[in-house]
Amino acid sequence: MEYVNTDTKGVNFPKTLVGKRKLDIICNTCLDLFYKNGIFDTQIQDICKSANIAVGTFYIYFQDRVTLFRFLIDNIKYHLGEYLKTELQGTQELLLNQKLMLFAKTYMRYMLDYKFAYMVAMGCAGIDRLIHNDYMRCIAKMYEEYVTQGEHPLNGSRNTAPWYFLLGGINLLYLKLADEEIADNDIDRALEDIINRASTLTSALNK
Repeated sequence: MEYVNTDTKGVNFPKTLVGKRKLDIICNTCLDLFYKNGIFDTQIQDICKSANIAVGTFYIYFQDRVTLFRFLIDNIKYHLGEYLKTELQGTQELLLNQKLMLFAKTYMRYMLDYKFAYMVAMGCAGIDRLIHNDYMRCIAKMYEEYVTQGEHPLNGSRNTAPWYFLLGGINLLYLKLADEEIADNDIDRALEDIINRASTLTSALNK
């Protein structure tokens, strides 16, 4: 993943190519260690040792470990947004359930292609609840812009419960896919079931 300047608080984004390469090494090493050892068992000293840099170099770019984590999340949000825009382009005229299906499949495909993204996005709840809430709001905004076209699923309306049901179902299916080989047809049927249940819940709440 190419890291971009997201104006994350506490990050000193480099202005030179050499500095950018060092930042990339720190971030990539961090993701690799997160994936191998888990988020909670990866400390700054571990990152620096694996990246072959001094601890002081880490602090040139990041205020602390949480700042690095926030920077990674901000970059995941940015790249996920660009991915969704590209993959969903030209599909705005589809029916609601078709758009739900396409959004769900595209979101899940990104997480499967970039497993570190899912791991960091879900793991941030245990690091900083505010970071996790911000990530969830960002996904909800992407959902709003594409699927509901302005009706935000987290605005306190009756669509809140179906939204969480839908996203929770996608996350559970992802976990199953990460451990098992599942045919595309089975994935489609599972997503259709999740979407149908979310639609049923929406109808029930709006009666």
